[in-house]
Amino acid sequence: MSILDFIAFFFYAILFYFIFSLQRKKIQNPTLRKHHRNAFWLKVIASFAYAIFVQYISRGDTTTLYFPEGYNLYKKVLEDPSNLSYLFGSGTDIDASMLANPNQYGYFKDESNFMVIRLTGLFCLLCFGKYMVVNLIFGMIAFSGIWKLYMFFTNQFPELHKQFAIGILYLPTFTFWSAGILKDPISIACLGWLTYSLYELVIMKKGLISNVLVILLSIYLFSIIKIYILVAYLPAFILFLLLKNAMLIKNVLGKVLLVGGFLVGSIVGFSVISSTMQSAVVEYAGDDIGEGIVTYQQNYNRQNERADGAYFSLGVEFD
Repeated sequence: MSILDFIAFFFYAILFYFIFSLQRKKIQNPTLRKHHRNAFWLKVIASFAYAIFVQYISRGDTTTLYFPEGYNLYKKVLEDPSNLSYLFGSGTDIDASMLANPNQYGYFKDESNFMVIRLTGLFCLLCFGKYMVVNLIFGMIAFSGIWKLYMFFTNQFPELHKQFAIGILYLPTFTFWSAGILKDPISIACLGWLTYSLYELVIMKKGLISNVLVILLSIYLFSIIKIYILVAYLPAFILFLLLKNAMLIKNVLGKVLLVGGFLVGSIVGFSVISSTMQSAVVEYAGDDIGEGIVTYQQNYNRQNERADGAYFSLGVEFD
């Protein structure tokens, strides 16, 4: 990291300020506009602090896995544009010899890890591979979703806008750990956009095409990065939407049809999710935990065969 990272960070922070100021102009309530502006600068400061923290104080996945490997793919694309296909494929398509650190090969077998690496590589293309700026981009993505989440709650309880601002926009740990190159900023962004888009589509009856696209994208990213959040959150939120819609309908038959339709749709939808995403939640399912351990063991054994360096064994064989 050089002085150019800090200069680029300042430049992109100003750029994002103008981008989000366009959104801020559409907010009629002056108090909400103030919260939006304050939360934006707080997220910028948090992104700066997070980037410094994980670079110089407590190194973690951001500086040992996600950014180095994402930056490496970015450099590969610059060397040969045909390598761009790797950013849109699967982590299993990448050979260990292409990695910045071949010992990281096992992590590429996990699509949730590779999604963050993929996004890092793509964002590097937008900012010339500047580490500080990539952290800022992740932070801004999270901020967009956090604001949508805040707007959802303030729409329900306008009189609690200050309390929601403290609990959602200004909460220190929530702000800090969603400000850098991690899975959390993407997950939080998806949570906010999914919540608001479903609410706007089902309750406010607005933006059919745009909201459906946002919902599908959010579910797709959730299913890859943190499927368990989607599985835990969506049923409760669908129930909320169901009850909210039922309150708006005066006709008894209409309420029955609505409730029945939602229940049937929920059962079918979650049956599909459960069957198609079973592999993604294998480590959380007691019945299949042995199979999950076998998969991890095979990945690390393959890593040992293809690259020198440290790796670990579980000490036993599972079959």
